[in-house]
Formats: sequence, structure tokens, C-alpha cells
Amino acid sequence: MIVIEIWFYYSSGVYVLVVATDVEEQLGTANCGVVYGLYDYTAQNSDELSFLTGDEISILRKGDDMEKDWWWASLQLKEGYIPRNYIGVSSYT
Repeated sequence: MIVIEIWFYYSSGVYVLVVATDVEEQLGTANCGVVYGLYDYTAQNSDELSFLTGDEISILRKGDDMEKDWWWASLQLKEGYIPRNYIGVSSYT
């Protein structure tokens, strides 16, 4: 059985549409590896990447069996880890 979720929400002046099947697996594979910031995130460590709501982020590497909550990504020529629960597959401004 495939579960499809569709929802809109408004955050920091950005309308966000999320359409996903098994959201955790689709992020970064759907949409050619491009995801969007759902919330602002400020890096807490030097190997993390800060981003804002609505930023277009490229997923370079997903977590592995040991670390599933952080993915390696690129934004504006910078790379770093991002928390996957702060990103979505689509954003409308």
C-alpha cells in the first residue's frame, strides 16, 4: 500500500506544498535531489549548513543506517549537514 500525503502551510511569508509518498525516502530522490527549507535552521556546528525557509537545497548524500536524521547538502556553494525534518519536497512563494 502506498500512502500519499498532500498538504499546504504558510511559514515566514512562504506557501509550502508537500506532496510525498513515504516522505522520508522520497526527500532528495524526488525532484532531482532538490528540497526546500520548511523552517529556518542555524548551524550549531562547523560541519552543518544554515538555511532559511524556502531556500532551495541540493541533497548530495543521504544518511546511512547509523545516521538517518542528518543529510549532506549544498546551498549557495557551501556544503554541510542539514536536519532532514527541516526540509520538504516543494515550496511556493
